Amino acid sequence: MSLNPNKVISGTFGRVWLDGALMGEAFGLQAKIEIQKDEFPIAGSLVPGEKITGWKGTGSLKFRKVDSRLISMIGEAIKRGENLEFEILSELADPTAYGAERILYKQVSFNDLTLSEWEVATRGDVEAPFTFRDYKFFDLIQPV
Repeated sequence: MSLNPNKVISGTFGRVWLDGALMGEAFGLQAKIEIQKDEFPIAGSLVPGEKITGWKGTGSLKFRKVDSRLISMIGEAIKRGENLEFEILSELADPTAYGAERILYKQVSFNDLTLSEWEVATRGDVEAPFTFRDYKFFDLIQPV
């Protein structure tokens, strides 16, 4: 099968919900699994074997600064030593693609909090890195 350019998913149709609230200001999301493995030698082979021993979920949420949403949600908790956890729902639903993808990230913990960052004549963009401990697939795009 050859590639149909109309079926390539465009991030323009991505949306994000933070704890059930649509973040209209979001313009990017990335979430990854870092697979942790142990290596061990195998007799008679030059290539070691590997066994999965765990995983770590990391990500980054990008959004336009339009309000103090994250500062309000976690600013005071950080000062008390609380590690608040959230849910992030990512949806990518390009109408010309083969389907939509929705993934819920659970037990999300932000790694830092941008209190202030601005520069004259520059759009206010924020990147908020996070970790997550669980995820659930709601919709996946099946191979054609």
